[in-house]
Amino acid sequence: MIAKQIKGTNFYGCLAYVLGRTGRVIIDTNVGITSPAELATQFDSYCQRNPRVRRPVYHAMLSLAEGEKLDPASWKAIASDFMRHQKFTNVPYLVVQHNEKNHDHIHIVAARVRTNGTCVRDSWDYLQGQKAVRHLEEKYGLKPPQPKRYKFRETEGAKLNDYHPEEKHEQRAHYLLKTTIDSIYPHCYSLIELAKMLLEQGIKLEIRKTKRTNTVQGVRYQIGKFKFSGTQLGKDYTLPGLTYKSQRTHQLTFNPFSDLALIESLKLSQKENEQETHEILQKPRPTRTLRR
Repeated sequence: MIAKQIKGTNFYGCLAYVLGRTGRVIIDTNVGITSPAELATQFDSYCQRNPRVRRPVYHAMLSLAEGEKLDPASWKAIASDFMRHQKFTNVPYLVVQHNEKNHDHIHIVAARVRTNGTCVRDSWDYLQGQKAVRHLEEKYGLKPPQPKRYKFRETEGAKLNDYHPEEKHEQRAHYLLKTTIDSIYPHCYSLIELAKMLLEQGIKLEIRKTKRTNTVQGVRYQIGKFKFSGTQLGKDYTLPGLTYKSQRTHQLTFNPFSDLALIESLKLSQKENEQETHEILQKPRPTRTLRR
């Protein structure tokens, strides 16, 4: 099982994406089901209990291994366990299943503001999420997804297994990049927002420029020690595919004159984030983190 977790500001964009898929099944909720716009109003109104929370939207996707499927009752139990582990109690939420061919998965949309106005903290929720899915795999007899074979461009002679210690048993970097971008895209309206949210997932987005004229040429992604151009991921992940030629629900805005410097300035933050991640991974782990 793979878990993706995203924090954002736009409930409507997230709900429209989750509820707009053909064949979607609502697994569980504690809010009245109406249109995405009316649901977004409900969530936004609830989050006014704590207006200091800048990113009140929580969007998680739990995906099974290829070919593996679960019934709605099992998914409901898994979603409940996952939210409890991530401290999402006393919050409005919605769980929706997307039962696509060879890709059975659910989306969890929740507010990060509890009934008493406190915020569900997101410190190191990625690492906590990985612990949660390992526990769920064991509890419900699920298997981790088998890595797919892709061609990689390695840097500094790195091997796949050492690009991120906490991701050794995850999908290959190529697949991880695409699924992460797909999950984040509905929450973004500009390339800058996409770059910032990718950084939070340990992925760096860079703007490629020509050496001779220094003009914008495309985008490149880096996860750990692996780099991929947008073209290597597919046309939907290129600069035109993300912006003015996007075939997704909406196009991302990008102004090369004003946005380029802002995106390039995010590199320092990424280095600091990698250092913090490295430090926390070196701390001794408790002998037991979850009850069985």
